[in-house]
Amino acid sequence: LVDGSYVYKKGSDSMFWGKAQLLHKVPATESEALSTGLVSMWGKRGLRNFLVYIKDFDPANKASWKSFDPNTQTAAELFAKFSLDDDTVDFVGHAMALQDSDSYLTQPAIKLIDAVKLYATSLAAHSKSPYLYPVYGLSGLPEAFSRVCSVRGGIFMLHHDVDEILFQDGKVAGVRVGEQAATAPVVISDPSYAPKDRVQASGRIVRTIALLNHPVEQVKTVKSAQIIIPQKQIGRAHDVYMTVLSDQHNVVDK
Repeated sequence: LVDGSYVYKKGSDSMFWGKAQLLHKVPATESEALSTGLVSMWGKRGLRNFLVYIKDFDPANKASWKSFDPNTQTAAELFAKFSLDDDTVDFVGHAMALQDSDSYLTQPAIKLIDAVKLYATSLAAHSKSPYLYPVYGLSGLPEAFSRVCSVRGGIFMLHHDVDEILFQDGKVAGVRVGEQAATAPVVISDPSYAPKDRVQASGRIVRTIALLNHPVEQVKTVKSAQIIIPQKQIGRAHDVYMTVLSDQHNVVDK
């Protein structure tokens, strides 16, 4: 379990208030919404009402929709219904709904509602944070997948290189390894395995690993954290995600 979820909000140091608080815990309950420093005093009640609406929303019960159709009205219209200001919209959309750009604002609000509900459900399941990270690092994920796959009848071909991805009638049909072939309706692979005419670049992800000899400023009270920097706060086209880890997850020495 990752200890906490935080969002970056641009701020300036003040001679009266001292060093600006740049990282804020993401509120996910009505009580946290009323105490967070992310939202102005006037906007906290609107945020609380928004979270109550999300919690009570039931797609099968139109009475819970409160005269709002999430299938035809947009996420921007839902935010406007609760008079949420730009800063509140920014952290709800990016730090709770985990949207990496603002394109979701023009899409049906049901997608936003489902995403925020998922965040709240995950938080309720794990109490401190909605985020999980495998002990000993990401290599634990393929190991866990392998175990589950074996239990459910999956077959592994170890120490073999894939020579070709097979196609039939224009659709993927499996892979060839030497003289053997394995059929499958779906093939998940690195793009380097696919024919060049089947590869289309849709974007790029920049990854950086930083080794620190000190805690991250303003989140010193936790040993791990998920930090989200919304695009607007730093003038980028997409968000920046930071996962802070420690010996808690056995990725470094104590």
